Amino acid sequence: MTKKILILGVAIIMALGLFACGDKIPYNAVMYSNANDWMSEEFLKEKITRGSHYRNEEGEMVSADGESYPKTNTFIFLTSEEFEKAFDEFPHEIDFEKEMLILHMFTAMTGSQPYNIASLSLDGTIIMVEYKLQRYSGNGDVATAPGQRCLLVKMDKLEITLAEFTKK
Repeated sequence: MTKKILILGVAIIMALGLFACGDKIPYNAVMYSNANDWMSEEFLKEKITRGSHYRNEEGEMVSADGESYPKTNTFIFLTSEEFEKAFDEFPHEIDFEKEMLILHMFTAMTGSQPYNIASLSLDGTIIMVEYKLQRYSGNGDVATAPGQRCLLVKMDKLEITLAEFTKK
């Protein structure tokens, strides 16, 4: 009887260990899903994504239509100099000797609903980030006019040359 209880206890501990480690995102990666507020207005306007609605110089709402606008923009920030060109502020400490930032810009109609990292993997010098929209738990309408959305990933510094983002 004692042997069965011991075996059952070890099996439960092993199962818990497997589930506890399963959701850990590697490279200490953290996603900030509303980074627009920290960014330079000039940078945002220069990098507008196709289909986004924004205010022009006259204050009118216009749409960034046409092939001249990219569907997405992705940037890797490895130094504070690169970072300072795009951001007005960042409420978290970043040590560019050990960490880096990856910015992904796209057009969305999700307002301020948060996104999360679903998975993150490295293939040579390419980092692949799969992200998903967090399930909405409130009442009411959450859709908005198409707007530019900025996802920012802070993570350990890696030797990468490209970042690919995919929505799950």
